Amino acid sequence: MSHEMGFKIVAEGIETEKQQTLLTDAGVQLGQGYYISRPVPLGELIDLLEA
Repeated sequence: MSHEMGFKIVAEGIETEKQQTLLTDAGVQLGQGYYISRPVPLGELIDLLEA
């Protein structure tokens, strides 16, 4: 229903590859969690974004 309304779906707290796969297969477009990246200090984040 949310896709039909034009909303993007964001999943939070993804911790495993299996969770990521299930969510992707279900049509979830965006996600965050330890599986994608652990928290990083601001300086490291800036370096990652500039790379």
